[in-house]
Amino acid sequence: MLETKFCILGLILAIGVGIFIHPSFADTQVIIPLGASNTNAPFSLSPSVLAVKTNETVTWQNNDVASHTVTTGTTSLGFDGRIDSGVIAAGKSFSYKFDKAGVYGYYCLFHPWMTGVVNVGSSSTIQPVDTISFSTDKLSYHNGDSILISGQVSNFIPNEQVAVWITNLQGVAVAITHTQTESGNDFSISIPAGGGLWESGDTYKVYAQYGSRSSIASIDIAFEPKIYTKVNVSQITLAPLKQIKSGVSIDNIQCGTDLVLVIKTEDGFPACVKSDTATKLFARGWAQSISGTNQTSNQTVTLEQNNQKISLKKGESFLLKLGNNYNWNIDISDQTVVSRVINMMVINGAQGIYEAHNPGTVTLTAQGDPFCLSSIPRCAMPSILFRVNITVT
Repeated sequence: MLETKFCILGLILAIGVGIFIHPSFADTQVIIPLGASNTNAPFSLSPSVLAVKTNETVTWQNNDVASHTVTTGTTSLGFDGRIDSGVIAAGKSFSYKFDKAGVYGYYCLFHPWMTGVVNVGSSSTIQPVDTISFSTDKLSYHNGDSILISGQVSNFIPNEQVAVWITNLQGVAVAITHTQTESGNDFSISIPAGGGLWESGDTYKVYAQYGSRSSIASIDIAFEPKIYTKVNVSQITLAPLKQIKSGVSIDNIQCGTDLVLVIKTEDGFPACVKSDTATKLFARGWAQSISGTNQTSNQTVTLEQNNQKISLKKGESFLLKLGNNYNWNIDISDQTVVSRVINMMVINGAQGIYEAHNPGTVTLTAQGDPFCLSSIPRCAMPSILFRVNITVT
């Protein structure tokens, strides 16, 4: 019995000593953030410069919607033969144990502006990665508002750059700005909300990074959030053009009872007409529908919902909005259950509005091919496969 106790005690001590002596086997992570594949993003790796000990493992986690690689070498000379991750698909990761000291410069084959460095040595005084934290003054903004950003860095370096940028959920950068640390760890900056790339009702990610050794912090904000209220359409007296002049977007224009909204093909102006009149205008090519019988879709389906399930009731619809970074080909397994609404104008970055017709289960599949796929020579950027399962009750 006594020997057993000594064996257990010895095992515990051995494990404790092993953990104490070998901290170099810890797993260090580099994040590839959403939007890294966009050339307008100021940073694409979190962090891009890393110092580790020999025999330490580094893991690259791809949180972007595009695929990436970790390839040692330079963009001018190419792969140097040391590390090649292969394709790191969206949501996947790649790990490598650095068993030899040295400086490992690397880049992404698909996006060569994405570069990083891993310094590997045996020194016990490895400088820790700087961190950054920040907050915004509000969680939702309207067009023309100032997004006030204030935060703090972990290690004050005079005149070190703080980069702040905003992307949509497809990773497209919509705003970028910079500031510097001057006299302390705190910083503040403002970015105007709104512009040609902003879409009402969308969620955006605000990112901040402090120099090249910093991790990346992020916060979600909403832009022009839609407030759903019951409207008595019989009380609406403004014509469609007057509604637009008052600030109402085209997809939120209200028509009177038994009227539907159409867009004139000749001048792009909206009009409210009776259903039978709209049918004749469509047949003659004089107008396009923006609403059909339902003026708005019930929900929006984006790339964030890949491989998820969607539930609809008969007559409900959804807006498919996968972005405009790829050439999308859409397929539905049974169009008697769900199909795209024809003659329907949709916002930029959307692929159409889809309506539920009959109870059943279908699969919507979208193949996204990069626009450079047809170029010569053909680009190496991979395609994206998007799929959602739809149940109609």
